[in-house]
Amino acid sequence: MMDSRFLVKMSHSKETDRLGTKGENLRTLLRLGFAIPETYGLTADAYELFLKKNELWSKMSAILCNCALGSDNKADTIRQMFLDAPVPKDITEAILEQETISRGTWKWAVRSSSNFEDLKEASFAGLHDTYLNIEGYDHILEAIKKCWISLWSERAIVYRERHGVDHGRAVMAVLIQRMIEARWSGVAFTVHPSPGEPGKMLIEYCEGIGDALVSGRITPKTVSIERETMTVSRPQAPEPSCLVTDQILKLGDLSLGIEKAMGSPQDIEWAHDGVSFSILQSRPMPSHIRSLNITPNLIWTRANIGEVLPDAVTPLTWAVFRSILEGSENSKQTNEEEMGSEENNQIALIKGRGYIRLDLFLDSFCYLPFVGPEIMDRVLGVQMPVDVKDYKRPKGIAVNAARVLFLLALSGFLPRLSLMIRRLPDLAEAKNGGFEKTMEWNRLCFRIHFKCTAYAIGAFAFLVHCLRRWLPGDADGLIPLIMIGNADLQTAEQGTTLLGLVQYVNQYNDLRRLISNNQDWKLLTNQLAGIDGGPEFLSLLKDFLVCNGARAAGEFELALPRWREDPSFVMMIVQRFLGASASSYIFPDRRLRLEKHEKTVRRIGDQLTPLRRWMFFRLLNAYRKFSTLRENMKYRLMEGYGELRNYFLDTGKALMEASVLREGDDIFFLKPHEIEGLISGRGPNGTIAGLIGERKQQYEMSKREQAPDLVFHDMSAGSFSVEDSMHGIGCSPGVAKGCARVLRDISETKLLEPGEILVASHTDPGWTPLFLICKGLVTETGGFLSHGATVAREYGIPAVVSVPGVTEKIQTGDLVVVNGNNGVVTIMNKDTDMQCRNKE
Repeated sequence: MMDSRFLVKMSHSKETDRLGTKGENLRTLLRLGFAIPETYGLTADAYELFLKKNELWSKMSAILCNCALGSDNKADTIRQMFLDAPVPKDITEAILEQETISRGTWKWAVRSSSNFEDLKEASFAGLHDTYLNIEGYDHILEAIKKCWISLWSERAIVYRERHGVDHGRAVMAVLIQRMIEARWSGVAFTVHPSPGEPGKMLIEYCEGIGDALVSGRITPKTVSIERETMTVSRPQAPEPSCLVTDQILKLGDLSLGIEKAMGSPQDIEWAHDGVSFSILQSRPMPSHIRSLNITPNLIWTRANIGEVLPDAVTPLTWAVFRSILEGSENSKQTNEEEMGSEENNQIALIKGRGYIRLDLFLDSFCYLPFVGPEIMDRVLGVQMPVDVKDYKRPKGIAVNAARVLFLLALSGFLPRLSLMIRRLPDLAEAKNGGFEKTMEWNRLCFRIHFKCTAYAIGAFAFLVHCLRRWLPGDADGLIPLIMIGNADLQTAEQGTTLLGLVQYVNQYNDLRRLISNNQDWKLLTNQLAGIDGGPEFLSLLKDFLVCNGARAAGEFELALPRWREDPSFVMMIVQRFLGASASSYIFPDRRLRLEKHEKTVRRIGDQLTPLRRWMFFRLLNAYRKFSTLRENMKYRLMEGYGELRNYFLDTGKALMEASVLREGDDIFFLKPHEIEGLISGRGPNGTIAGLIGERKQQYEMSKREQAPDLVFHDMSAGSFSVEDSMHGIGCSPGVAKGCARVLRDISETKLLEPGEILVASHTDPGWTPLFLICKGLVTETGGFLSHGATVAREYGIPAVVSVPGVTEKIQTGDLVVVNGNNGVVTIMNKDTDMQCRNKE
């Protein structure tokens, strides 16, 4: 029986089979119903076994690290080592057992398939070798070795080093694909490579097999097709040796179907045997090639999703998040291949980070009255690119019915959100029902949170629309002034409760000294029990964690510990605040702010007719209610996420004790259906370590990548229609002047000094305790309803969000002015930190 660890038939392959990017693309196409030739995959495990049995890697590492050797000498030396080394028996037997390959009369194409080939993020295409018309066991084995060797050609070595790719992370699978007796063969570019041909696709082909065409040795026949009308254009009149128009149109439809399935414009190699087309391989087109005829369904945005998942995500987190967001009925069957279809998927993983399709994101909210792209920009920071076509709002019977339900909730006649919340099952009961019940609870909770978000946006838009009609010229300036007063906001209470902890510690000198100087939480816990005020502090901390312990910085990432598990982050914030004077806590007295707020609200009401006054207060109260429910439901969702994390931690520990996983935390680099397979004993134990290793490497690479806020259909970055990049959205009123403190991530918390302006790419609920001592807030992402803006309003801190590139334009120590009334951020002086403080 063929050893599936090393040689697999493509039609029987599993996601855990390491077939390289080219092989994974072919497997995806096959599963989606596209015709490919009979193909076998020699996995990357076979390549690694070859290295291990011949003890090659240590020798190769020494060669690669030898600065005295040129790239050509390194490549030649490694090539000879590979040629001299025998192929292990496990591999040769796997090939011999597959008689179709080893003893059959068919000819084969032997193609390299590296894990860094044909990626959307960077193209390594053309660096590795393919061998055609190979026949017989000996010649196939020779071609396999040559494919392995091509991973270490001079070009490949130089290319990896130039692009900062660790040589040790590169592995090679090999595809053995039956040759098609091609009458025609060629390539199809689903987006024309020439920028002067927008809206078209290009087909190049020749008679016979296409190796001469691909290598550039012959001039191909060319055809272009209008993507929308499917009109065929030929530069010359067709000849008898050319594809007929019907065949070209069929190939065009097939190519667009592949583009749709793969989620980006494709460079497709194909062959036609006189009867039908077969796909030989498909790769993403280079990112600099894209159509200029852009519509929102071809754009992916980081708006909002970048707040909850700001960094690279682990595979388990992404699978769970996607299942919860899209309401999958069987989360254990969530596969990466399912992400291919843009039509059916709301979110995508690009450069290791989450994106949401712009048109679907807008559709989710723009069905509500007066909600359009301008409002979405203001409330969630959903910016439109400069070259996008007009967005069309959703229509239809279902849309009208949804609007009616919203209006009933807005008027108070149908408390829909309150009813939904009351019907949410008890989390403890769901937890006792196991993983699937807990997942279903999280889905239900997310739907309520999402509906609260929609209704808060709807109330905001309705209120803005009315005030612009009733008080033209004043409305936009009044909005930030009246959008506070959310007394039950969990995120705001979290910060004030934490401040109470700090103030308690400051009453006891020994307690303050002990906490300020101790970084080890476990050691500190033991010491606190025997010091004046220590036991009471532990009790207060426990109470805080009961109400806030499901939080974490970057809390949608399941691999990160919650505060309840490890309160080290909370203690770091307490330590940061200790010793600061009461005047260092910047936010003004809440009672005074609310009195000022109520005066503003009454002043507006006094200018309106009785009916308009009633509508104004109704809309304002609805907004407060819906936005508070939104924030508080998000915390309940985090409690559900905490239970999911606990389940996976327990499962990871059990699998580690059973010697299935090397470490318990490895479970975060698997997907739910893979975990289920390991639990039931059906999992690929022999290859799981390699799979996890590859995913960890990809995760680390993604963490180092820069993720743009907008990505087009072909994975190129988009630009916003912002004339002055120091203008953003004023979300919390007031003007603050102070020294800037640019924080790249939450680990830099301790650098923030009292009275500074906090500048960050984003903030999530885990950041909000920092607002207690900062003078103002500036972020690159977000909108009026973002978590940071909502809490900043409750603390009375001026805030401007959605300022693209602000973390690069402002440096720590710059003297800046943040105007939360008009959304303007001004750099007064680009000075050192000390000079800044002297000029405040």
